[in-house]
Amino acid sequence: MKTDISLDSPTCKIIIDAKYYREAMVKRYDREKFRSAHSYQMFAYMSNASAAKDTGKDIEGILLYPTVEKSFTQTFRVHDYLLSFRTLNLQDTWEEIEGALLGMVKTGN
Repeated sequence: MKTDISLDSPTCKIIIDAKYYREAMVKRYDREKFRSAHSYQMFAYMSNASAAKDTGKDIEGILLYPTVEKSFTQTFRVHDYLLSFRTLNLQDTWEEIEGALLGMVKTGN
């Protein structure tokens, strides 16, 4: 398993995995939920990074989805990691897309 994007600094590692689905969430019992398989995959990436040479760094994960019908930003703490679910509007100008991506990694979530 390889991450789509890994950004490293001396104190932090941000792992970004981009997904594309018609619907980023699934409906169960009339409630929308994030896809658990994506969460498990990202948790595996973060756990492996923590166990490897990146021990001691803050590990963060971002699951990135294109905006389809609605935008969302949700961040959860999973064990010692921050995991964010975010959307990106690909109909924006490249400058807006660049700004949104830089904003995600500068703040860390």
